[in-house]
Amino acid sequence: MDEEIFLKECEEKVSIEADYVLRNLERFAEEEMLEFDWIVYEFKKQLNRKIKERGIKDDL
Repeated sequence: MDEEIFLKECEEKVSIEADYVLRNLERFAEEEMLEFDWIVYEFKKQLNRKIKERGIKDDL
């Protein structure tokens, strides 16, 4: 498979998963009566912490 096609397919799959995560965060915010912006902020903090813990370089 051509590398460019493979990367495009991966990008599309990641985009779908990101939409899924955001929908779940939105639903969580509604259920817990919390502000969606605050939930996303907390999620980003936790994601960044996990990235650092795993040693993933975040220099894109």
